[in-house]
Amino acid sequence: MPGNFSDSTEGKIFIGVVLFVATGVLSYIGGRLTAPAVFPKASLVPEIAEIEAGQTLQFSAAQSTDANGSIQDYKWSIGGFPHEQSSVGYCDITDSKIDAVCIFSTPGNFSVSVEVTNSKGKSSVDVSPVSVSMANGFVGLLLKAGSGKQEKDDAFRALLKLADWPDIQRGVSRPILLYDPDLGEPVFAASIIPAKDKSGSAAKDDSLFGVKLVVPRFSPNVKSQLSALIESHGGTLVEIPAGEIYTALTTGLSNSGFVPVSSLDQYRKLLDGGE
Repeated sequence: MPGNFSDSTEGKIFIGVVLFVATGVLSYIGGRLTAPAVFPKASLVPEIAEIEAGQTLQFSAAQSTDANGSIQDYKWSIGGFPHEQSSVGYCDITDSKIDAVCIFSTPGNFSVSVEVTNSKGKSSVDVSPVSVSMANGFVGLLLKAGSGKQEKDDAFRALLKLADWPDIQRGVSRPILLYDPDLGEPVFAASIIPAKDKSGSAAKDDSLFGVKLVVPRFSPNVKSQLSALIESHGGTLVEIPAGEIYTALTTGLSNSGFVPVSSLDQYRKLLDGGE
């Protein structure tokens, strides 16, 4: 009695081929399901850097790679915070997001990092340590020298609220120090978050009326910003050489100005009327 087709030579060959193909398909599917995700590789240049506060430093993520060649996004950070939220510096990001030009406003050891993300949503991060020194000192703002403390504090409050200090700092090579009367401490201009509403009470009071602000040779953008702000509130702005500003304040030729200072302690002493 003839056997079943599956028992015949032809049947065994057919079934073998089917099993081979099925096994291959299942192996392929299983491989696709269990294959590890492919991550891009972030690469930041320079790998480590030293810089003077107030100077610019360019970073590039152009050497970052992805197996599929499809990096979709670059996110930049300073000290672990998004670059636009850092209190120690900031970066101008190119339109392609591949490069960043960074400036640090305070001395210390920090870092710049970039996170690259591919089209599959996978990402990786590379970090460059940055050592920031302070050889050239700061620029400290003194307001209404010789006037009462309350008047000085009100003038500082108005300027802290009304000016876009991070933008002003971009045009000044030395880090700018300001006094925050509510904190009772000096603060860095780059760390001040601009107020969204500049039309509040500080814009309506007369705390800046009569301020004669002397400035060194700042960039045209900085000078125009400060001039428009001071003059719109009844004050005046005058540009003189940096080395003459402190003399102008102590001799009464002006009551406010940006003076070179070598340290936070020196700025505190000047705010208190010392040297």
